[in-house]
Amino acid sequence: MMHHRQTFLVLLHLFISSIFPAAMFAQVSNGEVPALSHASISITTDPDSARIILDGRLVGTTPLTLDSLTPGSHALTAQHPDVASWFTPTITDTILVRAGESRSLHFDFPRRLLVSSSPFGAHVSVGDSVYGTTPLLLRVAAQLPGASLRIQKDGYEPIAVDLDSIHQDAFTTALKPVWPREALALPVLDDGGSGNGRNLKLYITGTATLLSGVAAAYFKTQADERFIAYSQTGDPAVLSETHRLDKAAGITLAATQIGFALFTYFLLSE
Repeated sequence: MMHHRQTFLVLLHLFISSIFPAAMFAQVSNGEVPALSHASISITTDPDSARIILDGRLVGTTPLTLDSLTPGSHALTAQHPDVASWFTPTITDTILVRAGESRSLHFDFPRRLLVSSSPFGAHVSVGDSVYGTTPLLLRVAAQLPGASLRIQKDGYEPIAVDLDSIHQDAFTTALKPVWPREALALPVLDDGGSGNGRNLKLYITGTATLLSGVAAAYFKTQADERFIAYSQTGDPAVLSETHRLDKAAGITLAATQIGFALFTYFLLSE
């Protein structure tokens, strides 16, 4: 009877060993988690080379495969390759994986473009979607092949530009007024040379208005991002910088309004 029992145990051991690797039992006996209890995720982004931060730790750049992920919930952050630019967004997500699961994740970074015009208040649209009025920090999908950026305002000629042709982070334009035929027939510039001085004033005030408007949008966006960072860290230095940027945004916005008022005055004056 004892001999049959030993034979049965030997056969059972051989059967189990043929199904499960001996390394798995070694891991369990050493207190390690078997590989089958891990999860695997593959991460791709558009564009590539995005920095991936998992649970507060930098784990690499895309395309990236993590094959030893513990089951459960994980906080994932994808940073744009041009992380130093304040125009590039950050993508955050919470992923839930189960033991033995294999997943593929893909993230498209939306594009951020600062659109400004002189004068302000022009409507901005991409395709059939209207996003707001200038100055505007435009957020559009990463993949919009052939899409056009349109800027239009009553009394001015509309502007249409192919989005793919804009390679910088900011786009500014001076709108051309549409003059009535009666006004075009008048000798506006026949005033003893004063027309050149008027044009110079328009150019200076228009340029100053445009630049101060861009600066106001920049400082305000920076202040908002610093405040978000302060909310997460509670660092008093970050809060102080937020107040400084808000003050700069207010000053440049006031300068923009003054410049626009002067521009309008010179434009309508005879």
